[in-house]
Amino acid sequence: MPKYLRMKYLSIMCVTAFLSTIAGAAVRAANTTPTPAVSATSASPVLAASLDDAAHPAAAVKGPDNLRSRWADRGFETNLSMTGLLIGDVAGGIKKGGVYNTLGVASGKCDLEKLTGWWKGGTIFASVYWIRGRSVSYEFVGDALAVSNLDGFDSIRLYDAWIEQSIIKDKMTLRVGSQSADEEFTGTNYGAVFTNSVFGWEAAVGANVVNGGPIYFAPALGVRADYKFNDAWTARVAAYDGDSFDSPTGDPSVNPHGLHFQLCKAQGMISMAQVDHTWNVAEGTAGLPGTLRLGAWDHTADFADNCKDVNGASFIRSGLDPAIHHGNRGWYGSMEQMVWNAGDKHEQGIGLWIRAGSGLRDRSLYEWVSDGGFNWTGAVPARDSDVLGVGVATAYVSRDLIARQNEQQALSGGSDPLPDYERVVETAYQAKLNDHWSVTPTLQWVQHPGTSTATRNAWVPGLRISVQ
Repeated sequence: MPKYLRMKYLSIMCVTAFLSTIAGAAVRAANTTPTPAVSATSASPVLAASLDDAAHPAAAVKGPDNLRSRWADRGFETNLSMTGLLIGDVAGGIKKGGVYNTLGVASGKCDLEKLTGWWKGGTIFASVYWIRGRSVSYEFVGDALAVSNLDGFDSIRLYDAWIEQSIIKDKMTLRVGSQSADEEFTGTNYGAVFTNSVFGWEAAVGANVVNGGPIYFAPALGVRADYKFNDAWTARVAAYDGDSFDSPTGDPSVNPHGLHFQLCKAQGMISMAQVDHTWNVAEGTAGLPGTLRLGAWDHTADFADNCKDVNGASFIRSGLDPAIHHGNRGWYGSMEQMVWNAGDKHEQGIGLWIRAGSGLRDRSLYEWVSDGGFNWTGAVPARDSDVLGVGVATAYVSRDLIARQNEQQALSGGSDPLPDYERVVETAYQAKLNDHWSVTPTLQWVQHPGTSTATRNAWVPGLRISVQ
C-alpha cells in the first residue's frame, strides 16, 4: 500500500478512536440526570478569523434528549464547525479567477476532574481539521501575505492534541502537546473578522521564522505556561518545535496528517513571551474596554545573512557564501480600544486597534509589519451582533534584501522592479444570522502583490459562510 494511503488510513483510525471514546462517554452518561447546557468550546482569537468567531454558547434543549448536557456532566464537550470561503481575483494580480476553500473542524474537550472524580484542574483537548481548496494567492493574486486565511495543504489531519493542568490556586496553567502558537500569541480580537491572514498571526514573526511557525495549518509539539496575576494582567510563555513541517524546504507533504513528530537541533526551537493588560472588559463595567499586548519571540535555527558574506562584504560581489547567523528574534505589540459605546450592550460600538512587529534586518524577510483599523459592532439598526470592519496592513521588506537585489541588477544590467512592501486594505461585514450561522462578505485591495510593482494591484472579493 502506498505510504500516503497508509498515513491517511492511520489518521482516519485515530479520528475513529477519538469519536468512539466520546460515544462511549455518551452511553455512560445516558443514565445520569440532565444538567443545564454549557458553552461550546470557544475558538481562539486568531482561529476566529477562519471560523467567523463561530464559538457561541450551545443552544439549550431541555429534557432527556439533551445529550450535550449529559456529556458535559461527565466532563465532555464537543464541537463541530464548517467554514466555506468563495474568493477570487477580479482585477490585477496574476490573472482573474477564483477558488473555493473549505475548513471543517471536529474537536473534543475533557474535564479530567469530572471524568475521574479525583484529577483536579486537568483538561485534555484534541481536534481534527479537514482542509480543502486551491490557493487563490498562488494561482491568481500573487500576493505574499495570503488573502485567504483558510488556504492550507489539502488533508485530514490531527491538529491540537494537548493536556493542560491548572496549578497555584488556578492562577497558572501548564499545557503540553501538539498546539498552535497563533491561538494564544500575537493576535487581536478586532482582527478576527477579516479574511486576509495578515490580520491574524503577526507576519513579522511568521515570515521571519522557519516555515511560518507552529500555526494554521501545521501546529507543533510544545509547552506553554500561562499565569493570571489578576483580572487585568496575564503573562504567557511557550517553546515549540522550530519546524512544524519537519521539512527544511517547506514541503507540507512530509507531515500531511499531523502525525509526524520530529525534534532535532537543526530545526531549532521557537520561543514566545507575551504580557496582556486589559481594562473594563467585564460586562457591566463602567468605562470603555481595551487591551494592551506586548510580546517577543526567538528562533534558534541558523539563518543566512541577506546580503553579507563571512567577511562582512557583499556576497553578490565577492562570490562567497552568505554569513550564517545563529537565531532570529523580534518583538510585537498591539493596542485595542473601544472609543464609543452604543449603550445597549457592553461590546456594541466602535473600536480601534493598531499593531506592529519587527525582525532583525540582516536575516529577516520583513523588517517591519504594521496593521490597524476599526470595528463597528451594531452599525446597522436592529443588527446588534453584526460587525463592520476596515483593516489596513503593510509588510516592509528588509532593506538588506532590497540592497542585495539592487546589487544583483547592477551587475547583471537588469531593470526589474525592486521589492519594497505589500499593503492590503480589507473591508468586511460579518452578519450573524443566529448563534450558529454567520455570513461575511469581504473586499480586499492588494497593493504591490508579492512585495513589488512587478504584479498589478489586485481587487479580491470574497464570501465566507460559517456554521457550527
